[in-house]
Amino acid sequence: MVMADALETRTSAPQSSTSDRASMPRDPRAYLWDAARAASLIEEFTDGLYEADT
Repeated sequence: MVMADALETRTSAPQSSTSDRASMPRDPRAYLWDAARAASLIEEFTDGLYEADT
């Protein structure tokens, strides 16, 4: 008799035995740089949007 579980098709690789944090932790300064860059881009994008209203 063949078990039903034996006939299932695997759709992904088996779970890795390594930790999820195998790479180096991110430098906290990188988060600050990302935030500053995002703020700069938002400012650039919105610059002059409301000047036409005045």
